[in-house]
Amino acid sequence: MNIKRTLPLIVLAVVSLFVFACALGAVWVLSVDAKTMDEKIQASLSLGIPSALVLIVLLWFGAGMDQMLARLKQRSTRISVSVLTYIVVPVVLCIGLPALAAVVIYVSFNAPKGWQQL
Repeated sequence: MNIKRTLPLIVLAVVSLFVFACALGAVWVLSVDAKTMDEKIQASLSLGIPSALVLIVLLWFGAGMDQMLARLKQRSTRISVSVLTYIVVPVVLCIGLPALAAVVIYVSFNAPKGWQQL
């Protein structure tokens, strides 16, 4: 058994379980509108599980990207790909894509009304 290969997977699995528990706990604590225990459990499961899964997918994706970047031997290529991966891609995904979606939604709901005069 090669510890170098299995230790990162074990650590990621343990961190994933921790993230899952923390997401459920955070939703449990933040569900102040729930009046009964049943509503609190339902809110915790319906909001906590999807948010935990999203965080776990991002965690595993980041670990995979780190492993792929570590394979690059040439320093300049590794630096440029790292900058692209950790700065450009998140900016595009977190700012550019929502802005594009907002523009598309705005344009689709505010269609020109010139055709209605005909």
